[in-house]
Amino acid sequence: MDTSARLGVFFLSLLQRQKLIDSIVGLGYGKVVEGKTRAEVYVYLPKTDRKGGMSDITEKLVKDGAVYLSSQKYSSIGHIEFEGEPYKDLRVLMKPDASKGLTTDEQESLAAYYAACKFSKPTTDYGLSDFSNLINVQSSFTAEELIGKASAGWLKSSALIADKLYELYRGNTFQFCQRSNSTFVDNISDRAQDLLKEANFKVGLDKWNPADIWLVHSTLTGTDFSKFKSIEQLNAFLLKQFNAKKIIGVSLKQVASKVTVETYNKELGKSKDIKFNNTSLGKKGFTNSIDGFIYYNTTSSLVVRSFKPLAPISGEITGTYAAGGKIGNGPLENAIQQFKPRFSMTNKDTMLREYKKDNIKFLRNLYQRAKPLDSRLSTVSEGDFISQIVDKGAKTEGYLVSKVQVMDVIEAVESMTAKQRSEFIQYVISYASSALSVSSVFVKLYQP
Repeated sequence: MDTSARLGVFFLSLLQRQKLIDSIVGLGYGKVVEGKTRAEVYVYLPKTDRKGGMSDITEKLVKDGAVYLSSQKYSSIGHIEFEGEPYKDLRVLMKPDASKGLTTDEQESLAAYYAACKFSKPTTDYGLSDFSNLINVQSSFTAEELIGKASAGWLKSSALIADKLYELYRGNTFQFCQRSNSTFVDNISDRAQDLLKEANFKVGLDKWNPADIWLVHSTLTGTDFSKFKSIEQLNAFLLKQFNAKKIIGVSLKQVASKVTVETYNKELGKSKDIKFNNTSLGKKGFTNSIDGFIYYNTTSSLVVRSFKPLAPISGEITGTYAAGGKIGNGPLENAIQQFKPRFSMTNKDTMLREYKKDNIKFLRNLYQRAKPLDSRLSTVSEGDFISQIVDKGAKTEGYLVSKVQVMDVIEAVESMTAKQRSEFIQYVISYASSALSVSSVFVKLYQP
């Protein structure tokens, strides 16, 4: 192919890419730009909206051959490619837009307003005018400012949640309370905190009740919580009002299409039946993953890892759209110490100093420690093990912080007796899912 022909192909590909950008903008997407290669187009969306956006674009451009591929070659959530012209050989990637998004309080308040709108006007299509006269929401934000700021994904999620809450609790008159400006939430939270302290339970309020919004019958918003003299009394009161559909604590996760409802702690003081299965040091191999897993109840698991670069590890119940619950580094360490009193996780700073002082010696010792824990390393030589970790470059230190602390946890769990492992996983999962003996009743709405 001569030079002029190559130039013609090059400019045609640029024109095709610009045409694809224009098509996506025409679908209502505001931030669509050229990618790093001439084959790529980037669509910037709030992180939680990316999967929904990819599905929407694929559906609307299917006439042009758009197909969604789940391969993680270009992105952890997959990408869009095209079968045939006019966009053959182009691909679309969803990028997180950090410049746009709601805070946690705003997300919860938006859901409260949508629910209030649905209960006030069951036939609503959630047009802005339906929010103008709502007086039954306790929040420091207005509906108008939240709707103006929210992405399409959050608006859809709030509508789906509101529809589900109305389906569950229609016929009741509620105040919808969110903590940013709610006397009810302040009063119940302050009393619960005092009662937990008196009972010598060192847990955060979210492990007592993780409600993001409270649906409260208008006659109970002024409840005097000081009359409850124990956390058990308070929890019994909440269960009674929950059963009467007069006080409902609601834990929310963003949803995209379907809402699943699960009720927790309807049997006070009784935890879910959790059975330990086994452990793993990463699904992708020891050196290819920073995590570890504790499996329970056949198919469920708790993943342990650093969730931010160089951060101490924590645990999270795995889920498709959102986490099922978390346990932080301190509570996780404390849980192990109930069975292994001398246990402590490797100090991050000490570890990194040792690695920088003599990285080869550090990794040789790590290899010898890891081999008994992970049978997959029987086919990996010491040299390859060291190379695979060193070759991570700038990510090596973050990998080590996570993986070494994960090993600390897995080693400790594997050294427990069968009875201790069962008690340990029972406590950890109950803690992470806010289902401890002192936890109170709530419903969780989430995407299955």
